[in-house]
Amino acid sequence: MARILPIAVLFLCIVAAHGKPGKYLRKALEFKRSIETFSMKLLNESVTSANDNFIESPISVWNMLTVLAEGANGNTLKQLKSIAHNNVEQAFVKKAFHNVTHALLVNTTTIKLQSVNAMFLPSTTKIDQNYRNSIRKNFLTKIFWIDFEQEDPTKRVNRFVEKNTGGNIKDFLTNDVPQDANMILINAIHFKGQWTVPFNPEDTMRDFFYDKNNEVIGEANYMHGIGKYNFMTMKKINAQILEIPYGVEGRLSMIVVLPIPANSFRTVIYQISKVGMANIINLLSESSVDEFRILHPSI
Repeated sequence: MARILPIAVLFLCIVAAHGKPGKYLRKALEFKRSIETFSMKLLNESVTSANDNFIESPISVWNMLTVLAEGANGNTLKQLKSIAHNNVEQAFVKKAFHNVTHALLVNTTTIKLQSVNAMFLPSTTKIDQNYRNSIRKNFLTKIFWIDFEQEDPTKRVNRFVEKNTGGNIKDFLTNDVPQDANMILINAIHFKGQWTVPFNPEDTMRDFFYDKNNEVIGEANYMHGIGKYNFMTMKKINAQILEIPYGVEGRLSMIVVLPIPANSFRTVIYQISKVGMANIINLLSESSVDEFRILHPSI
C-alpha cells in the first residue's frame, strides 16, 4: 500500500543574506551553493557505496572541514576548500558560518535544534592562539585537552555530547579512539520538533512496508493525516516530493523524496544535484495541495 524512500537524510542549509547589496549577496549565494554542492556530492557517494538504509548529516561534515580550513594554509588549505567546494575567501566564511551556526540553535515551544562543535586534543598538543580564538568565536567550537594515558577519550567525548544535547545523544562514538590520534573533531546535531499539523495517534494504522522493488519486506506503523501540504511530481528528477513542516515559525521542514517506480534512488540523487535542491524547494513552495492525504511510517 505504501512505498517510501529507502533513506533518511538530514540536509540543513541556512544562509542569511537579506538586505545586503551587490557583492555581499553574490558571496552569500556562492557560500550557500558551496554547502549544497558538497552535500549532494557527499550524499551521492554515500548512496553509491551503501548497502542499506542510513542517516546522514552533510552539514556536519562540511562544518568540520571548514573548522579545519581555518587553521590551514598552502596546499592543505586548497585541498580542504576544494573538497568543501568553498571558493569564498575565509574572512567572509567566518561571518557566514557564524550565521549558519546560530541558525542551527533553535529552542521554541515546538522545535528544539541543538548543534555542538568540539575539538579534543592530546594534552601535549599546542595550537596557535589566533586559531583557538577564531574557532571559538566564529565557529563556536570548544577545545579540550585530554591525557590519553589517564583518561579514555571515547568516554570523554561521549560525556560531552550527552551533556550538551540534554542527554538526548548517548554513545556518540561507538568505536574506541586510537591512542595515537592527533585530534578528535566532532559535530553533533539533535533535533526534536512537533509537526505544524499534528498527526492524530488514534489514526495510526498498521500496514505493509515495501522496498524499492515494491516487494513486501515487513510491516510498520503509519501515521495518517489529511491537510494542506506542498507536493509535486517532478519529471526532471523522476520523483514525487512532499514537504511536511515543523513548528509554527515556518523555519524547518522535512522534505520527503519518493522515486517514481522503476527509477533508482541513486539516479534521483544525481538528477537533484543537476537541478539544485534550492531550486526544487522554491518550486515546491509554489505547489500546494489543499487536501493531501499522507500515509507515512511513524517517526
